[in-house]
Amino acid sequence: MPGKIIGNAHWLLQPGYPTLSGEKGSEKITALYSCMRVLLGGSLPAYDSTFYLEGWDFFNAQEHLVLREREITPCEGGEVLLIKLVYSGVDAVGLEGDFDVYEEDPYYRGLEVNVPIELHPNHRMKWNHSYIYDEANGDGRDILTYWSDADDERIPDNLSGYVAWIKPDDSVPKGWACVKAATKLGVETYKISIPEVRKRTYSRSRAALLSKLNSDLKKSTPPDTFGYEGEWLQQASTLQKEGNYWVIEQGWLGSKDVDDDIYGS
Repeated sequence: MPGKIIGNAHWLLQPGYPTLSGEKGSEKITALYSCMRVLLGGSLPAYDSTFYLEGWDFFNAQEHLVLREREITPCEGGEVLLIKLVYSGVDAVGLEGDFDVYEEDPYYRGLEVNVPIELHPNHRMKWNHSYIYDEANGDGRDILTYWSDADDERIPDNLSGYVAWIKPDDSVPKGWACVKAATKLGVETYKISIPEVRKRTYSRSRAALLSKLNSDLKKSTPPDTFGYEGEWLQQASTLQKEGNYWVIEQGWLGSKDVDDDIYGS
């Protein structure tokens, strides 16, 4: 089935493509498309952009491979063009010179995380708890004002032993009655996005990268915060050989506050 690049409905992916080939440190993605010559215009993807094709999530995830080669070949008659794009890593194209360290541009992504609904800043107990009271001892006390505003399970002294919170699936004790059911039944978590910045650095010398490991799991600011206002915790790094190069991959997680007593700087 023909594939489609976003913003480029006229490119048709050819059978047998895309492909991922090569050894560790020298992998490349090759994609071959056909396009009518009159529709090509300025639609070629830019060098150093990453591969993207709707429905090809595995290939789209290879973000360390960027566009290095573009080749356009007219078919017979010249009305149809074959467009070949090759995405590869730094090592695959061969870094030249006596550089000490080569740094890729950092990139940003948001990490989607489910956290307990109780941690939501606007959380109310009524969202995911049933509110019950002791019928036998009912005396007309106001119990609904507390029900509406309670943000934790602590019961006020004037209602102690008279009302309680239970999970919706729990049984109501004998002699008690449910005053209010949970208003957000079944909602136990909510999603947040944690900002993350990642960066890869290359060197022929392992020793040239070792000092970067000293900032792991410490309070540290990434080379680009992408506008996030907060503090950052550097994640554990990876350092490994890829082809002819040593590569360190670093990451930073954003937070409103990073505890100096625990992580320092």
